[in-house]
Amino acid sequence: MLVASFVSIFAMWYIGLIMAFLGMLIISSRYKLVIDPDQMIIDDFLEILKMKSKHKQFRYKKLKYVLINSSRFTQQLNYKSISSNISGMLYSAYLVCDDQKHFLGDSQDLGKLLIKVKSFAEKAGVEVRDHSRVKN
Repeated sequence: MLVASFVSIFAMWYIGLIMAFLGMLIISSRYKLVIDPDQMIIDDFLEILKMKSKHKQFRYKKLKYVLINSSRFTQQLNYKSISSNISGMLYSAYLVCDDQKHFLGDSQDLGKLLIKVKSFAEKAGVEVRDHSRVKN
C-alpha cells in the first residue's frame, strides 16, 4: 500500500497521502499482551501508532500454562475461470489463567510458534502444553 501511495502521489496527491497514512496504520498496528506479575494484572490491547486501542485489563490469581492448539483450514481462491484451493494447519497459542484464555499468537509453522511461546513461558514461569499433536 505504501508503494502504491508513492506512485499515486504524483497523479493525485491527496489520494497518495491517504494511502500512505493507511499504510502507516497497518504497519504500526500490533496486538500486545502485557503481564504485570507484581500487581497480578494482564493488559490486553491493540497498539496503533503507539496508542492503546481496545484496551482490556484482567486481574488473575495464578498463571496456569500456555496451551497450543491446531486447526485445519481451507481457502478457495477464484479468479475468472481459474480456481485453486489452499489448505494447511494453523497453530494457535493461548495463555490460560484462572478461567480465562488470552491469545498469544498463531502461525502455520509450529516450530516458530514453539520458539516464541517457550521464551514467553520461561519468563512467565509456566509450562507449555502442546495439544496440537493430540489425535481425536
